[in-house]
Amino acid sequence: PDDPPSSIPSKYTYLYQEGKTSLTTLKRTVTTTRGFLAAAPEALGLGARRKYGVLFQNNLELRATGGFIGSFAILSFENGKLYDMPVFDVYDVDGQLKGHVDPPKPIKDILGEANWYLRDSNFDPDFPTSARRAEWFIKKTMNIDLNGTLALDINSLSSLLEALGPLEVADYNETVTASNLVERTQFHAEGNFFVGSTKKKEFLSTVASAIFTRLPSLQAGEGTKLLEGFVQTIKSKNALLSSTNASTERIFSTLGWNGEILDLPCPSIDSCHKDYAMVVDSNFGVNKANYFLKRSIEEIITFDQSLAPTHVLRLAYTNTALSSAWPAGIYKNYARLYLPIGATVSSVKLDGQELATSTYSIMQEHDKLVLAYFFSVPVSGKSLVEITYTSPQLSMGNELFYTWYWQKQPGSGSDDPLTVYLNYPSYLTPTLISPRSDVTPNQLKFDLVNDADRRVTVKLSK
Repeated sequence: PDDPPSSIPSKYTYLYQEGKTSLTTLKRTVTTTRGFLAAAPEALGLGARRKYGVLFQNNLELRATGGFIGSFAILSFENGKLYDMPVFDVYDVDGQLKGHVDPPKPIKDILGEANWYLRDSNFDPDFPTSARRAEWFIKKTMNIDLNGTLALDINSLSSLLEALGPLEVADYNETVTASNLVERTQFHAEGNFFVGSTKKKEFLSTVASAIFTRLPSLQAGEGTKLLEGFVQTIKSKNALLSSTNASTERIFSTLGWNGEILDLPCPSIDSCHKDYAMVVDSNFGVNKANYFLKRSIEEIITFDQSLAPTHVLRLAYTNTALSSAWPAGIYKNYARLYLPIGATVSSVKLDGQELATSTYSIMQEHDKLVLAYFFSVPVSGKSLVEITYTSPQLSMGNELFYTWYWQKQPGSGSDDPLTVYLNYPSYLTPTLISPRSDVTPNQLKFDLVNDADRRVTVKLSK
């Protein structure tokens, strides 16, 4: 049954629902993992060769799928064994592109790029879309056909280092660990600051190369720990994996590994009212300002007497940098908000001032309504974005199931506070709440964090 047994006190019903959802997820994961193991021979090239691109995304310069692509590797497998893994600087490869590729308008207008290159290929937050675009650029510049693409940000490399232990990076005379990787990456950015610099190989490239060099010599216990860390970093949206093989891609999609824009079913409930939000920030300031950026997220959902939902999304940004000296600087953010089709944006405010409709755009893509806008957060300054929107009126008999899904942007701050308020009419009573919330008259408050995708589910009864 969907409802908890009557013997369970109402204040513990959220535990019942969470447990039921977890069991459902576990069952689905076990089933899909069997499929993944069945697909492994194809993915790893048993009896054949396979090549995969690995995009190293620096989330200190956040982009749609995780971060700026400063370097990448080509992993080559034959008969299930990794036999080659060269690492390339993206500017070296971009310089080999022949002809003109027209970039998306924001890249042209804000970044001032007349051409589109591999380094900016991850413009679309739907990772399978951006992965195919990156593979296209690699084919055009290097004449290499890829079977899929893996994206790793700094946090995912830290997770790998957690399993591998300290690594010597000879080119920089450094010992890199999970705890110092972010700080050392930022430090070396300060000494290698101009676009296209070849003074030294890009620091993350060197670290990644050291990690891959270590892989063939792993002991059994280290390999297991590395795999566990990799699965966790995928769950946290710090790593993404997409395949050109349709059956393998379906498995990655079901596991939640491929970073696609989601349209999820109701959580273990036959029918429900589904809601959704995803904020996609892109640092177009040509700096590493995300190292200094703090962000908090607040979503206020209000059902009026007729059950017409109004949403207020508040995004508070603080740029803690003390100077504009590179790699710090103004945080120039091309931002997008993805909402369900049927939502209507009422207003967009920046620091309390309503923006003219001519300063933002509304479009549809990936079966979502998309609000796109641009703003800056000055050095040692703050900015508050407030977006008000409505969604279609809800309907109910004696009870209403409602679920709100927050899709985390890959590479975004895992410690960003995410607070969700749900206000409901006095004639309704919450009889199921997941996850646990603070309950006050006519309001539920969920204190969450942006460390993974999040879902809020409630049942309201008359």
